[in-house]
Amino acid sequence: MKLLCLCDSPTRETGFARVAKNLLKRWHDSGAFERIDVWAIGYEGWPYDPLDLPYTMFPAQRYSEPHWFQPENLSRFLAMVESGGYTHVWIMQDTFHFSGLAKPLKDACKRKKDQDTVLFPRRCADGHGLVRDPSRRQSSGGVLRIRPQ
Repeated sequence: MKLLCLCDSPTRETGFARVAKNLLKRWHDSGAFERIDVWAIGYEGWPYDPLDLPYTMFPAQRYSEPHWFQPENLSRFLAMVESGGYTHVWIMQDTFHFSGLAKPLKDACKRKKDQDTVLFPRRCADGHGLVRDPSRRQSSGGVLRIRPQ
C-alpha cells in the first residue's frame, strides 16, 4: 500500500503538524505502507533528518503561488494523486480550504477507477479532531470514504 498525505509539514510546530508527525511515525512503524509521501503545507524543501521523518516530503506551495489551496497547487496535488500509484490519500486541514478540492479529488479517483482510495478526516464544527488510522478498514466515526460511482 502507498499513502499520500496532505497536511501541515511535520517540520513545523503547528497543532496539525504535531498530529501529522505522530500519525506518520505510527503508520511508518506499523509497516502497513511500503511508501509514505507527504504533500507538506508550509514545507519549503529544506533538508530534514530522514531518520526522524522517514518519508518523502513535497512542498504543497510554490513561491509564485504561496498558498497550498490555490488552483495551480491543487492541480499539482491532483496530478500526484492520479499518477503516484497511491492506494490511500489522507488529508488533515481546515475544511474551509477544500471548496476547490472535493469534487476534483473525487473525479481524480473516478479516473483512476479506485475504490476506497480517499480517506477524509472530519475535523469540522465539532472541533473534536477525530482522526482514524487509514491502514484499518472502517466506514464510520471520524472518516468519510469517497467512493467513485
